[in-house]
Amino acid sequence: MTDDRELLPLVGDGRHDDTQAIQQRLDHGSAVYLPPPKEAYLISHPLLLHSGQTLRLDRASTVRLAPNSNCVMLRNADQEQGNSDILLCGGIWDMNNRAQAKNPLHFPYPPVQPDRPPCYSENYFGTALRFFHVSGLTVCDLTVKDPVTFAIQMARMRYVTVEHIRFDFNEGAPWPVNMDGVHLDGDCHFVRIADLKGTCYDDMIALNADDGWCGPIEDVQIDGLFTEDCHSAVRLLSTGSPVRRVTIGNVFGSFYQYAIAFSKYFDESGEVRGLGRCEGLFEQITLSGLYIRKAPRHSRYRKDGTFVYPLIWVEDWACVRQLHIRDLYRSETVTPVPCIGIDPAGRAEGLLIDGAVQKNGTGEPTAFLHVRGSVTGLRLRGVDTGDDPVIGGEGKIVFAEG
Repeated sequence: MTDDRELLPLVGDGRHDDTQAIQQRLDHGSAVYLPPPKEAYLISHPLLLHSGQTLRLDRASTVRLAPNSNCVMLRNADQEQGNSDILLCGGIWDMNNRAQAKNPLHFPYPPVQPDRPPCYSENYFGTALRFFHVSGLTVCDLTVKDPVTFAIQMARMRYVTVEHIRFDFNEGAPWPVNMDGVHLDGDCHFVRIADLKGTCYDDMIALNADDGWCGPIEDVQIDGLFTEDCHSAVRLLSTGSPVRRVTIGNVFGSFYQYAIAFSKYFDESGEVRGLGRCEGLFEQITLSGLYIRKAPRHSRYRKDGTFVYPLIWVEDWACVRQLHIRDLYRSETVTPVPCIGIDPAGRAEGLLIDGAVQKNGTGEPTAFLHVRGSVTGLRLRGVDTGDDPVIGGEGKIVFAEG
């Protein structure tokens, strides 16, 4: 055990590099508390959290990434063997995105480890906080400010809680795109995400089973998203690995892309993974307490001239089984698109809509449910659309009996 007298002093003036002083404390203590800095703790390399470790900061204590660091701010220490039982609580984690290399998804950055997936190697990917191969993780009561791409990213996880998070996203690097809030890639199980606030310039939550790391995403509870003028609330992605047993509840806000999407994104043939033609598979999904509407699509989002999405969207080659939507309320004044839309090659099997209100103040009628693909086992209960049609589109619909 290192004596406190041997520890490097914490400066916290926002000018001198505190990376080594903080890491020294993490390497020699299971419970580390960083006292409020005078200005901010400046770091230039990733902070590494070990198994059985707690790192706490006061809510307003700032950790800022130094200019031209071009790295993740914090990650778990052992991504090969894995870590367990980590708690990160508090702080404002400022990635200082305008002072880092530009968004590497648009401006390629020299790779460091080209033999590994770029977002889970030491390559610069623009993520602020990243966790890989952890069992037992809690991230809570903190703010992520101005990441280059994702605020919090993880894969190969078990028993995760992410709650009471604020996103303070301003302009992007160099424009506001690819800025996810909480981004889960494949092989994540038993996850609770709750009480997220702020505007994201991509998915506030992404459940992407085949993006960055492939594997099922299962047993996820999402509860309490609060945002306005956000890209989207939740995106679920599969190109073969299933996304199962997900509840999404209490979503409040406006969205310029979609609120919730069931998507493929990659080549529909699945050839990138050697699967041949395959569908994205989503099963046992419950959406409830949705107070959602469209937001304006400003030019700075770089979405001009692209497809205008419905609020709940099932993409081509996505199959959603046992989708239950309860208590959905939409008061629309911005964009007259369907509330729920299913693409021509999209499928919904066992779709229940129980309690929905659509009030359309755009002056242009739009169907509540627009089907260009197929829906089997449709049940509608208590759907009020005023003068708008409940169902539209040229797709196939089979109603459930009884």
